[in-house]
Amino acid sequence: MSIYVATHKAAEVPTADWLVPFGLGGYRDERVRLNDAQGDGIAHLNRQYCELTATWWLWKHCTDPYIGLCHYRRLFAFVPVALNGLQSQPILKSPTAPAVLDYLAAPAQREKLDALLAAYEVVVPVPVAQQPSIAAAFRQSHGDAIWSPFMAACRDEFGHEVTRALDLETRFHYGNMIVARADVFRDYATRLFRVVDRVYAEVGDLPEEPGARYQPFRYPGYLGERFTNLYLLATRTRFATAQSVWLD
Repeated sequence: MSIYVATHKAAEVPTADWLVPFGLGGYRDERVRLNDAQGDGIAHLNRQYCELTATWWLWKHCTDPYIGLCHYRRLFAFVPVALNGLQSQPILKSPTAPAVLDYLAAPAQREKLDALLAAYEVVVPVPVAQQPSIAAAFRQSHGDAIWSPFMAACRDEFGHEVTRALDLETRFHYGNMIVARADVFRDYATRLFRVVDRVYAEVGDLPEEPGARYQPFRYPGYLGERFTNLYLLATRTRFATAQSVWLD
């Protein structure tokens, strides 16, 4: 079992045999030996699909019994990092310090993950609230021109009634971060790209907005996050949640 840590540049990441640096957009260096341009990949779409180009590569190539993906700045803490003595923070923002990296790579983290995967099919980040709903928050930020074809593709994939859940659901599992049993991961990825590729074929590339935090051209990556939430609801997958640490 490995969790692949996606990066598009040289970055400090936790060091453990189960945490594997993975290059996005074909990135590679002395430590990052695997990337999305090797073999069957969509590295050329990284600008639009973000970390989903790693999801694609893992779907097509990874033979591990469990498959995971996180980011060089968004990492799982299966044993939560305490803040002021509290371990209930869903997101912990932290400097990129050696002590933090060592904590995230500690054997106790792997042991807790193994225990979670013995009981659950999937682990995703602890959700954050999106108000008034996942659907409404996306439409406010990105508009109906993207959301409407996404909903149409999701209805064809999961059915009308289930897809409506995003109009009500406020619990948002962000970041396209996931650890899953291999058969579940492959089903998830198959459906994910069936939906997102269909929307991208219909909407196409969008221009850059100078200064915008959430760039319109990255909408396939943003849709992937929303798809994760719908997939968990629609398939009734048994999932656990874990804290995430956001490094600066």
